[in-house]
Amino acid sequence: MNKLSAIELAKLLNGREIRNEITKQEEAQAKESGLVVVFGASDDLMEFRGAVCEEVDAYEGQTVYLTSTGLIENKCEDDCPYYENEKNSGISIEQIWDKGGYSWIYETTIPHRQFEIMDGDEKYCRGIVFALSDVGEQTEPEPAREFSDVKRVCEALAYFGHSYPDSQEEQAARYDQLVDQLALAVLEKKHSETPLGDEPDLMSIMVDGTNCTWGEKKQFCEMEAFSYFSNDAPITQNPYFKNTWPWQWFNNEYLRLVGYAS
Repeated sequence: MNKLSAIELAKLLNGREIRNEITKQEEAQAKESGLVVVFGASDDLMEFRGAVCEEVDAYEGQTVYLTSTGLIENKCEDDCPYYENEKNSGISIEQIWDKGGYSWIYETTIPHRQFEIMDGDEKYCRGIVFALSDVGEQTEPEPAREFSDVKRVCEALAYFGHSYPDSQEEQAARYDQLVDQLALAVLEKKHSETPLGDEPDLMSIMVDGTNCTWGEKKQFCEMEAFSYFSNDAPITQNPYFKNTWPWQWFNNEYLRLVGYAS
């Protein structure tokens, strides 16, 4: 059985109809791949499939907590001090009712991919897929996205002839997906018109980047960006440590490609 990445599974599930969200074979593939799929059912259920297979009561919303071994369960009745203590070792997933044009959406700090479940012509649920191995210790949530960032991405999508959501709320909610969509559009155009040529000496650039020429650094970052594109990875997952030269140059190259930097 072939293993799947989170992005591959999210693409498979995107656009499915309610009550036909995932097949038994896909559930087995998700489990084999260490992936967890989360989606809503009816108006009171939170469904887990794959590496975690559970159904949680969630009328009008619910928050659950996970560790890298699965869901943290409340084994007591009513308020339980042991459960309250255990929650501190996990990461939360909040299921939210009636927001952003969906009946159900999810918020979590776990790295994840999103997919849409439809009810006829209407959006029903924005589900998520993530690797259970990515569930680590609790981290601080990211700061709120500046709308100028969202607007810039949408303007660039329009330039490449791609559509995007009309409402600012939905644009912000789907920011990561829009960035991925833009990255693919940019890199497809860039590399269909301009072959990259011979690969530079990557090791020497990584070891002593400050002594390399701008052309070598530029080509290195193009190669890395194209590598991420070829492997269907989101461009937002910069492969370098923040505040080191490859991290910043990687981002600068991306901005240059979409026309927002010289």
